[in-house]
Amino acid sequence: MRILVATTNLGKIKEFQDIFPSKIEILSLKDLNIDIDVLRMEKLFVKML
Repeated sequence: MRILVATTNLGKIKEFQDIFPSKIEILSLKDLNIDIDVLRMEKLFVKML
């Protein structure tokens, strides 16, 4: 399973990596080469893929 975390805060991504088992891949929009500059830094959106 993959979890997509749409945030500009790399610390939040690290938090998700610490919470979920290693078999779950945590991706950011940056990992998918999607421009995340349009997102507000304080917003966090999580979608199960």
